[in-house]
Amino acid sequence: QDATKSNKDRELYDKEFQQLKDFVLNLETKEFNEVPLFSGIDIKLTIDSTGTEFTLPAINLYRGQLLAPVSVLKSDGTNAGNTSTDYYVDAVDAAAHENSDEIIANVEYLQFKDDATASALADTQSGHFNLKTAHDARVALVSLKAAISRIAEHRAKLGAIESRLSFTNSQLTSTKENMGEAKSRITDVNVAEEATNFARFQILAQSGTSMLSQANAMPKTVLQLLT
Repeated sequence: QDATKSNKDRELYDKEFQQLKDFVLNLETKEFNEVPLFSGIDIKLTIDSTGTEFTLPAINLYRGQLLAPVSVLKSDGTNAGNTSTDYYVDAVDAAAHENSDEIIANVEYLQFKDDATASALADTQSGHFNLKTAHDARVALVSLKAAISRIAEHRAKLGAIESRLSFTNSQLTSTKENMGEAKSRITDVNVAEEATNFARFQILAQSGTSMLSQANAMPKTVLQLLT
């Protein structure tokens, strides 16, 4: 939008801008674990041990709910052509602007072009932005600001989801550690302690056998003395 820049300067800026735009738009093909991230398809995640699913809303880099119906404009051919641009759709009254060379319409990503012979709805979607003129730069700037706002909104939503997933992950990690410790207490054996206990019980068993044998021998001895 700098008026001191020449057309040559704007062409150079536009080349850099087009490369950055292509880089951003190429993100639509990015995948994680062979799952497209920006394909416009909802992604379902399992968030707990019972199999409860959470659906991440679809993200589409090209399309969004940006447009609303607009009245068809007509020109009677008596006025010079003019282009007017704004970025949020409300409504356009064709009769009220029938003979006007300036049309104010609240439109996002659209441009109304009214000339002496016909009216047209110009295509100014994100894939066609450039910086070749100051007007084009203003269109691109407003649209980029709107895109940044949407990115911030998506980041806020994803941040909340990420916080919930992190909390669930921490709980599952803690549960796994507790179960591992319980299993270890059940399955792990202290060989030295168990060997000592075995020897003690074996000695007690032998002592009990010896005492029982002696107790059985005493009646026989008394019987021999009596006879």
